[in-house]
Amino acid sequence: MEPPSSGLLSDPLQAHPFPAYGNEELPPVVYDPTDPRAQGFPPNAARGCSYDYTYATVCALLQRNGLPSVVRGHEVQDLGYAMYCKTTAKKFPSVITVFSAQLPRCLPQQGRGHQIQEQ
Repeated sequence: MEPPSSGLLSDPLQAHPFPAYGNEELPPVVYDPTDPRAQGFPPNAARGCSYDYTYATVCALLQRNGLPSVVRGHEVQDLGYAMYCKTTAKKFPSVITVFSAQLPRCLPQQGRGHQIQEQ
C-alpha cells in the first residue's frame, strides 16, 4: 500500500530537509503569508509531493517544544545516516536521518552502494 501524496499521513513521511539546509536563500515574505514557502516550507521537488523544511523552521520547532533534534527515516543515506546543522541553543544536530527501509528493496531503485553486514 502506497502512502497518499498529500495530507497529514504524507507529510511526516515525505518531507525532507531543504536541499541547502542551513544555507537557505529564500525570498523575503513579500507575498501571501499563507503560502507554505513564506513559512519555511517550500514544495518538495525531489519527491513531487509534500514540502521541504528549513533550518530556521526546525530550530523554531525544537525550541518551542523543548526537543533536542528531529529524527527521521525514509531516505537513503550513503553512510546509513546523516546529521544536519547543529542548533545554536543545544549544539546538537537539528535533524538526524536514519536509513530505515529494507536494503534489498531500495538498492536496485536507488543505485547506491551500501554495505550489508552478513551474520
